[in-house]
Parts: sequence; C-alpha cells; structure tokens
Amino acid sequence: MRLYILKLKNKPLYSIARLTRAILLDLDRFLHPAKPGKKHAHYDFQHQAALARDHCTFDNPAYSRAVQQLENFSAHLERIRFDAHGRAAQGDEFIRYSFFLLHEALEIIYRNLVALRRRPPFPDIRVISGHARKNLQLARRQAAMDDADFIGNLKFDSIYVSLGKCFDCLEQYFDALSAIR
Repeated sequence: MRLYILKLKNKPLYSIARLTRAILLDLDRFLHPAKPGKKHAHYDFQHQAALARDHCTFDNPAYSRAVQQLENFSAHLERIRFDAHGRAAQGDEFIRYSFFLLHEALEIIYRNLVALRRRPPFPDIRVISGHARKNLQLARRQAAMDDADFIGNLKFDSIYVSLGKCFDCLEQYFDALSAIR
C-alpha cells in the first residue's frame, strides 16, 4: 500500500524504490542460491533503470544521480557474479558477510523510501559501510598473505575490490537520496 502511495506522490522516487527492490532481490539470490529466481535479473534491471531515467525530473539532478549510482551498483554486482562463478566464492565468509551488509544497508534505505520518511538513516548507512570496508581490507590482506593459490587469490582480490566499489556506490546513492529529500 505504501509503495502505491509513493507512486501517487512522487513517481521518480517510486521508480528508484523499485530499482532498489530489484537489487535487493538480486543480493538475496546470491545469499540464498537455492532460492528460485530469474536467471537474467541484470537485464531486467537495465530495462527498469531505463524506465526510471524516463521518470527523472530535470529540476532536481539528484534523481538521475541516484539512478546512475544504482546502475553502477548493478554493474559491479554483475562483475562479482562473473568473477564468483564457482561455489568457492559463495562459500567465502568475507564475501557472504559483505553481501549481507550490502543487503542490510539497502533494506534500511528501501524501508525508509517506502515509509516516506523525511529524515534518512545517515549514521546507520555510514556505520555499515565503514564496517564493511574494514572487513574487506582484512580479507584482501589475508588473501595477499596466502601464497598457496596465486591465481585464486587474484580472483578473490578482484571480488573484494568490486565489493568495495559497491559500497562506494551505496554511499553515493545515499547522498543522492539525501539531496532529494
């Protein structure tokens, strides 16, 4: 019901909320691979992003910045999915924990968008992002110290870097949303 009210009050913000929900579902599929879901969720997301860009207003460029950051976020997730094609990456505790933190941060943002709250949860997102960055630094340091599987460690390092970029996009997305409200 609240999503429908958001659609009536602010169509661009409604489109952004739908994009956020699509990314949440994509993250959920990574956290729970046994769940059934669409195979090509990235292409569906690109179609929804194109529709959201059509709803962006030109009087406030923060809408288009928010959509752009969600597109960047989705591109980094697709890169991670390509790099983590095996079961080993899904079993990595650092990657799963980072995905969990991404999911929690986006869930907070989505709940606030749908609840039509004026004041965004600024400290929560920054705390989650800072904690994830420390987690990823520890993971990269641990992968660099392991000399047993150099190629595998490069793959994991690439995944960790892409996850860091996801958190960068998350913070910039949050900043764009803060500029809207």
